Amino acid sequence: IVATQFAKLYPGFKLVIETTADRPAYLQKIYTLAAANQLPQLFDEDATPFAQELAHAGKIVNIGAWLNKEGLTSVYKPLALNYDRFGNGSLYAVPLEFAMEFFFYNKALFKEAGITAPTTLSQLVSDCAPLKAKDIIPVAIDGVDGWPLLRYLAFYPFRLTGNTFVTNLAQAKASMASPTGNAAANYVASLGKANCFESGFSSTGYSDALNLFLSGKAAIIGDGSWDLSSLASPTLPANVRNNISYFLLPSAPGATTTRNDYVVSSGIGMAANASTWTPLVQTWVKYLIQHYPPVLAALGQIPAMKYNNIKIPSNVVEPLYRNVIAEANKLGTQTARPWDTELDPTTTTVIEQDLPLLAGGNMSPSAFESAIDQSVKQNAPKYFPGAP
Repeated sequence: IVATQFAKLYPGFKLVIETTADRPAYLQKIYTLAAANQLPQLFDEDATPFAQELAHAGKIVNIGAWLNKEGLTSVYKPLALNYDRFGNGSLYAVPLEFAMEFFFYNKALFKEAGITAPTTLSQLVSDCAPLKAKDIIPVAIDGVDGWPLLRYLAFYPFRLTGNTFVTNLAQAKASMASPTGNAAANYVASLGKANCFESGFSSTGYSDALNLFLSGKAAIIGDGSWDLSSLASPTLPANVRNNISYFLLPSAPGATTTRNDYVVSSGIGMAANASTWTPLVQTWVKYLIQHYPPVLAALGQIPAMKYNNIKIPSNVVEPLYRNVIAEANKLGTQTARPWDTELDPTTTTVIEQDLPLLAGGNMSPSAFESAIDQSVKQNAPKYFPGAP
């Protein structure tokens, strides 16, 4: 819609979007194009160590400096900008969307099992047994993609230290074998030992996991506001449609982050190729930032910009939809950094390969910790100058 409007002002402009089958395939394509100095004019890119390499090499645009120059920084939600920043505070990607992650749960299934929404991470584990006793899958999870299970590994460290632990771990200044890292590994192992996830979770995809919850077979799913249209759909079975609620990331003893501090993202940012950052491309990006918010809000989604006129679709279960959208006005000051954007690519791959083994009881917490520490020691210096 926005591109069509822009093309009327600038005849000859054409937005060509290329897609790939999955995220790993996309990343591999970007790595290959970067090595050949053939990056697209604009492309999706998280604030990863790889993106930092591109920034240090002058291959992508300093978006933070450009936003300041164009007077556009103030139009953004601060948390949206912060999500896409590197550790040094610099910003090399344009945020466009905004999302909050929750635990959605089925109140009827909880009532049947005689439990309440957990307020602590340990209670989330203990709630699994009574649900299993009723032949209910406690937690549906996408085990094929690495990030959902990686979230669970990150929960304890975030509650205990904010993002300090993962930042230090990425730079080999902290160890997975430390008390905080050990708490994270043991937590994932405890979820597996309690059979919290569906049988064969490591081969369950995103859509299948969501369907387990939406069909009433699973009691909980970790998901984001981006899936509200499905979670609040009027076509869901009545026993699901009328019983979906949510709870925020549970706390833990010794927590330093608050109830309203959890995973909040501005999606995958849009990086710009520095060698093709022409006046027309800059004009297009500025136009997009200014005109995308109302288009996104009209679809019932939250923009990264300060635009609150979110239209609640007429055909959804309104209380759930409206309540989730309202959480954007209650956010704390910290947001949990996804580990796959903080750690070096090799270590991220090692973690994502080993996490299903840890959760499945096929790898001990100590072996998991050792594998991660070894990978960080070998690979962190490539991406973080000064790492020990």
